[in-house]
Amino acid sequence: MILLGGLYFKAPPKVLVLDALLLALLTVVPKKKRKYGWLALATAVLAVAVWIFIPEKDSGDWQPYTFDAELAVLEAERIVSREDDAGPLYEVLFERWKQIEKDDPFPEEADDDCVTQSRPWTAEEFPEIAAWYERNKDFFDNLIPATQKPACYFPAAVTSMELSESMEKLSPVKYFARHLIRASYLDLGESDKIYDALQKQMAVYNLGKHMNQQPMMIDMLVGVAAEAMAYDALKKTLIEQPFPEDISIGDFLAVMVPIRASHFDHQKKWQQMVAYEKLFVKNVFGMFYQVNSDGKIRFPHLKTYMNFIQEQCPDEELTELSNSYLKGVKWKVSIFVRF
Repeated sequence: MILLGGLYFKAPPKVLVLDALLLALLTVVPKKKRKYGWLALATAVLAVAVWIFIPEKDSGDWQPYTFDAELAVLEAERIVSREDDAGPLYEVLFERWKQIEKDDPFPEEADDDCVTQSRPWTAEEFPEIAAWYERNKDFFDNLIPATQKPACYFPAAVTSMELSESMEKLSPVKYFARHLIRASYLDLGESDKIYDALQKQMAVYNLGKHMNQQPMMIDMLVGVAAEAMAYDALKKTLIEQPFPEDISIGDFLAVMVPIRASHFDHQKKWQQMVAYEKLFVKNVFGMFYQVNSDGKIRFPHLKTYMNFIQEQCPDEELTELSNSYLKGVKWKVSIFVRF
């Protein structure tokens, strides 16, 4: 298994030779002479352990090994035209949201039980929350058109550093969905603006659909959660609320077009997701290799590897990244092994 694993992960020839020698030591070498083989192997392991902690003489242009060719093939299938892509609009909104969270955070303490996220409510019941939505109305007015784009492209997070950056986007997406649902219930509670409420709820559905277009499992889980929130809100709005007479069937169907026209190829999506998740795990193992501009591959020294990690992460983020990322890697490795 060790030898097969080395061949599959394209280990350097020297490593494959050591694997072959270990296999021969266990099977071919006579039992009387195996003690000399084990002694030689122990000496080699000790030499490698010493080598790891010896500083490198040349830095060169060595970088962690990544499977860029495989990524390029997968990403070519996800090309989206600039006119149809909601990704750039979301990137702008993500930056604006960071500023809102810093200067004018949502008053969570005003609704500890999340009542505003589960039923119609009024400004009289929750004045602080209603005032917050009024101050940030412009942000949500810009969010809804972004969700109406037919497609969304975010670069796939197939390395550990990219995963950390991707996680920063997932948190705002969840808040976008929750706040749009809350705002829709405010429309229903204040003035029975059912058409405006439906638009916000459909924006949550479209937001989930955009996340489902991303290739990684964690993005898809966020998308499924957003769609579930939208379905629950739509059910309460269309079934439990009195439908106003001034809205025609045509207006209603126009709002519901995305659901009526949606088609999700589960088999194709699952195959794409598994391909990207496998690529992520391969890049995880690739971090233990280095490649230079000449295409040469080597094992990095431990000190070189840790220096690279510290260059990529600020000191205050390094500990948090290490803890959260290692948990994620363990989970993703289990997926890779299954498939």
